[in-house]
Amino acid sequence: MDPSGYALQAAFPVEIRSARGCYVVAMARRSLPTTFPSPAHRRVWERLTRLLGDEGAADFFADACEIGQLDPAFRTSTHLIGHLMREVQSMVTDLLLGLPAARQALNAMAPEPSGDQTQSQEIRAILAALGLENDEVAKRWLVVRKWHKTSASRRVRAASAF
Repeated sequence: MDPSGYALQAAFPVEIRSARGCYVVAMARRSLPTTFPSPAHRRVWERLTRLLGDEGAADFFADACEIGQLDPAFRTSTHLIGHLMREVQSMVTDLLLGLPAARQALNAMAPEPSGDQTQSQEIRAILAALGLENDEVAKRWLVVRKWHKTSASRRVRAASAF
């Protein structure tokens, strides 16, 4: 166990590319955080593990919980957590779009002029397939999905001012 209280698992190779070449280093993989911020967070992690396995959405969620509990926090903690949660959302969406009823509902929607389905349409199709299209909590998914895009565009505008 390392000083932070986390059990370290076997090292795995990671490739680091730079202008000067490619390097392979071994990085130890941490196991789960010993505590989640709340029992609800642990239940979400357990469900993600059961539905999607522990090396995908569940790991992203656990890492977001870890970063959120750091004291002192990273300067970019909220940004990192946002990226991790966006990955979780993407994996859950992909899983739920595999439901025949969700695929059917999505195919019944008119595509955008580009010919693509939008993320909003995918979410609406999933909610319809699950019978949650009128559920107020489920509708929040349509609002939350916009947060990352809004914060990213604000950063670009702020950086271009220099």
